[in-house]
Amino acid sequence: MVEVEPPVPKADEVLIKIESRTISMEDCEIKSFTFPYWIWIPIRFVFWIRRPRNKVSGQDFAGKVVEVEPEVNEFKVGDRVVGGTD
Repeated sequence: MVEVEPPVPKADEVLIKIESRTISMEDCEIKSFTFPYWIWIPIRFVFWIRRPRNKVSGQDFAGKVVEVEPEVNEFKVGDRVVGGTD
Protein backbone atom coordinates (compact mmCIF):
# COMPACT_ATOMS: atom_id res chain seq x y z
CA MET A 1 0.00 0.00 0.00
CA VAL A 2 1.15 3.51 -0.80
CA GLU A 3 -0.20 7.00 -0.31
CA VAL A 4 -1.32 8.73 -3.51
CA GLU A 5 -1.76 12.41 -4.22
CA PRO A 6 -5.40 13.45 -3.78
CA PRO A 7 -7.09 14.21 -7.09
CA VAL A 8 -8.42 17.68 -7.82
CA PRO A 9 -12.22 17.53 -8.23
CA LYS A 10 -13.89 19.25 -11.16
CA ALA A 11 -16.67 21.83 -10.72
CA ASP A 12 -19.40 19.16 -10.46
CA GLU A 13 -17.53 16.60 -8.31
CA VAL A 14 -16.78 15.87 -4.66
CA LEU A 15 -13.55 14.63 -3.08
CA ILE A 16 -13.95 11.58 -0.85
CA LYS A 17 -11.43 10.33 1.69
CA ILE A 18 -11.71 6.57 1.36
CA GLU A 19 -11.72 4.84 4.73
CA SER A 20 -12.34 1.28 3.56
CA ARG A 21 -12.65 -0.64 0.33
CA THR A 22 -13.07 -4.15 -0.94
CA ILE A 23 -10.24 -5.89 -2.70
CA SER A 24 -11.28 -9.05 -4.48
CA MET A 25 -9.31 -12.14 -5.34
CA GLU A 26 -9.25 -10.93 -8.96
CA ASP A 27 -7.49 -7.71 -7.89
CA CYS A 28 -4.80 -9.74 -6.13
CA GLU A 29 -4.37 -12.17 -9.02
CA ILE A 30 -4.05 -9.41 -11.63
CA LYS A 31 -1.42 -7.57 -9.56
CA SER A 32 0.60 -10.74 -8.81
CA PHE A 33 0.42 -12.30 -12.31
CA THR A 34 0.29 -15.83 -10.87
CA PHE A 35 -1.46 -17.32 -13.90
CA PRO A 36 -0.60 -20.38 -15.97
CA TYR A 37 1.94 -19.37 -18.64
CA TRP A 38 -0.57 -19.70 -21.50
CA ILE A 39 -2.74 -17.02 -19.85
CA TRP A 40 0.15 -14.98 -18.43
CA ILE A 41 1.77 -14.22 -21.80
CA PRO A 42 -1.26 -12.53 -23.46
CA ILE A 43 -2.18 -10.64 -20.26
CA ARG A 44 1.40 -9.44 -19.79
CA PHE A 45 1.53 -8.35 -23.43
CA VAL A 46 -1.60 -6.22 -22.95
CA PHE A 47 -0.27 -4.61 -19.76
CA TRP A 48 3.05 -3.76 -21.40
CA ILE A 49 1.21 -1.85 -24.11
CA ARG A 50 -1.51 -0.31 -21.93
CA ARG A 51 -1.10 0.36 -18.25
CA PRO A 52 -4.24 0.02 -16.10
CA ARG A 53 -6.28 3.24 -15.97
CA ASN A 54 -6.87 3.01 -12.25
CA LYS A 55 -3.78 2.26 -10.17
CA VAL A 56 -5.83 1.88 -6.98
CA SER A 57 -7.23 -1.59 -6.32
CA GLY A 58 -10.77 -2.25 -5.20
CA GLN A 59 -14.27 -1.93 -6.57
CA ASP A 60 -16.40 -0.69 -3.67
CA PHE A 61 -15.55 1.96 -1.12
CA ALA A 62 -16.82 3.76 1.96
CA GLY A 63 -15.59 7.11 3.17
CA LYS A 64 -16.27 10.72 4.02
CA VAL A 65 -16.75 13.78 1.79
CA VAL A 66 -13.84 16.18 2.39
CA GLU A 67 -14.39 18.71 -0.40
CA VAL A 68 -17.49 19.81 -2.29
CA GLU A 69 -17.26 21.82 -5.49
CA PRO A 70 -19.70 24.69 -6.23
CA GLU A 71 -22.02 22.88 -8.65
CA VAL A 72 -22.76 20.02 -6.20
CA ASN A 73 -25.93 20.37 -4.10
CA GLU A 74 -26.52 16.78 -2.91
CA PHE A 75 -23.53 16.46 -0.55
CA LYS A 76 -21.76 18.51 2.10
CA VAL A 77 -18.38 18.15 3.80
CA GLY A 78 -18.53 15.40 6.43
CA ASP A 79 -21.23 13.27 4.72
CA ARG A 80 -20.51 9.55 4.93
CA VAL A 81 -20.81 7.86 1.54
CA VAL A 82 -20.48 4.46 -0.14
CA GLY A 83 -19.98 3.81 -3.82
CA GLY A 84 -18.33 1.82 -6.55
CA THR A 85 -15.58 2.47 -9.02
CA ASP A 86 -16.06 2.42 -12.76
